[in-house]
Amino acid sequence: MIFPDKVLVDRLEKNLALDMKAYVQCFNRLFPDYDAVCEEVGGGLAIYTGEQFINTTIGVGLGDAASITDLEKIETFFSIRGLSSHIEICSLTDESFINLLK
Repeated sequence: MIFPDKVLVDRLEKNLALDMKAYVQCFNRLFPDYDAVCEEVGGGLAIYTGEQFINTTIGVGLGDAASITDLEKIETFFSIRGLSSHIEICSLTDESFINLLK
């Protein structure tokens, strides 16, 4: 059994972020009316692809500590698109960022 540490999880999330950036580029070519976008924030990525598709954050607070400013950027990123924030975290997310979410 593999017991992942923070370094491994960060690498996996960064690879997922690269895939999601490519996904957003493809999505924009296929569905230009949705204005899909991704933005780096807090060491991770905020992703928007339309109201019924992938709208989330990944990797925030893993490799880099995320701050209140990062949380505000995430909230703004989604609110200007008419959505509430959706932040994926794991047990290895920086504790200071998790405390900001409480």
